[in-house]
Amino acid sequence: MTDKIYRISFDLLEDVFQTLEALANISSATKSEVIRDGISYYKFITNIIKDGGKLIVVDKDGEFHKVTIKDS
Repeated sequence: MTDKIYRISFDLLEDVFQTLEALANISSATKSEVIRDGISYYKFITNIIKDGGKLIVVDKDGEFHKVTIKDS
C-alpha cells in the first residue's frame, strides 16, 4: 500500500527560504525532506509537551536547555 501524496504551495519570507536552503545543503536533503522532517520533529515535541512532559536539550558544553513551544 502506498501513501497518498499531496502537493501544496505556500509563501516564505526570504530569510526563511534561505534557512530552508541552508538546512537542505548541510543535511544533503531536499527542501521537501527538510520540511517533512520539521513537521515530524514538531509533532514529536508538541506531543511530549501536551502529555505533560518536558523536552531538554544538552548542548556541546553539557549545558541543559528546556525547549518550549509558544501557545497558539
